Amino acid sequence: MKVYTAATSASSETVAATATDADDTVEITVNGEAVDSGDTVEWEEGENTVTVKVTDHNQPDVSTTYTVTVTYTPGDGEG
Repeated sequence: MKVYTAATSASSETVAATATDADDTVEITVNGEAVDSGDTVEWEEGENTVTVKVTDHNQPDVSTTYTVTVTYTPGDGEG
């Protein structure tokens, strides 16, 4: 598993992931809820966990999971 962190504000509410090989599969969850690549999400204030699992189409038992913790801090008048 690979772990990353990021910070955002209300101006960034999309999640997108694309596998390098178009035949590979990508599964995305945000705070435990499945989302499609390119979907708009509403960040919860504080930490949000985004998990991206990429599975090799040639070896379905081989996958890599990336976890990104996105910290959302609302600006003035937001949240």
